[in-house]
Amino acid sequence: MSPRQLTVLTIAVFVLAGSVGQVLPLLGELEQEYDLPSIGVGLVAGTAFFASVAGQLTLAPLADRGYTNQLLLGSVTASAVGSALFVVADGLPLLVTGRFITGLGLGAFLPAARGLVAAQNPAMAGQHLGRLQAVELAGFLTGPIIGAELAAVYGLDAPFIAATAAAAAFIPIVLVLGLPQLATADLSRPRPGTVVRSLVGRRQVQVAILLSIALIAPAGLYEAVWDIYIEDRGGTDRLVALSLAVYGGMFIVMAPIGGRLADRRGPVPMGLTAAALIAPLTVVYGWITVPLVAACFVVFEAFLNGLGMPAAQAAMARATAPGEQATGQGLAGASGEIAAGCLALVAAPIYRGLGAPWLFTGVALFIALVTSAAAVRARVGGESASTTAGRTLAREATE
Repeated sequence: MSPRQLTVLTIAVFVLAGSVGQVLPLLGELEQEYDLPSIGVGLVAGTAFFASVAGQLTLAPLADRGYTNQLLLGSVTASAVGSALFVVADGLPLLVTGRFITGLGLGAFLPAARGLVAAQNPAMAGQHLGRLQAVELAGFLTGPIIGAELAAVYGLDAPFIAATAAAAAFIPIVLVLGLPQLATADLSRPRPGTVVRSLVGRRQVQVAILLSIALIAPAGLYEAVWDIYIEDRGGTDRLVALSLAVYGGMFIVMAPIGGRLADRRGPVPMGLTAAALIAPLTVVYGWITVPLVAACFVVFEAFLNGLGMPAAQAAMARATAPGEQATGQGLAGASGEIAAGCLALVAAPIYRGLGAPWLFTGVALFIALVTSAAAVRARVGGESASTTAGRTLAREATE
């Protein structure tokens, strides 16, 4: 992949992620504009998540069958179409349809993009994946800010017109420049569903999936209760926004470093160490009563996630052969997002019914259980999985 192609791919990830994220601060305005019922607001918010999972599992494997360029072009087109539907929407059906198409495009695009950057230099796969993940999160965080500002100044349609134009601008660029195809082991290989079942049966792939679940699932917890959690302790919406900005900033800095450490020390030991340290950190949230302290604690979680998430993706890159890269990345990402979605469904009722200590301790036990299962499947001993990586974690993160 040429530097120009890598730049196009990276900017496209930013644009697509921002297009999906920009809707979140506009849900109230959409509710009023279209007189949406409460369930309708939930559908608009959640449809992209389920569509992304569907895209990762059903469309992303096409990149491994010789259709990488077409898949990326189709994903960018889907993002433009989905955003455009918000401009012409007159009610809930078109809003949900637009959200579904946008989420489907992002879900199809990301695994193929990860496969491409991992394949360009397998020895540095973690570092490249970390950089791409930092750009992805930057898009998710920046999209809502840009969308809210455009809506405040130019009206509710403005963010979606801008997203449509930004995505559409990449269509001729991809057509003219082209992007490299992922290697295919055998074009006559079984259908994608069969390949997925074959991958799931491998121990190394199982380890990568378990690491992804352990590291991504907690996002569902914070999505469901973080705003409520901070406000119950006397915090404000501004503090909630500040904590998210702090988390994003630290993650964006750490993800490339985490990827580089995964390349040097091994993705599985680094991923296991990060997840193992996140578990006790999660327990602490349940006992914090000062909102500013909780907001400051996100720095540590972002630090560990920045080290662990690229390691999980790099572990999948190492566990898959040419012709399996996009399928493997889609499988890991979808598994983590499904776990996050399930956790989001139960987090708020548990928080209200049993309280923060029970909720955060329960999530910590879940992380610890999944991480332990990954360690067992990896057959990593205590020295290589925790002691060695743990000793180097803080020292090498600043190198």
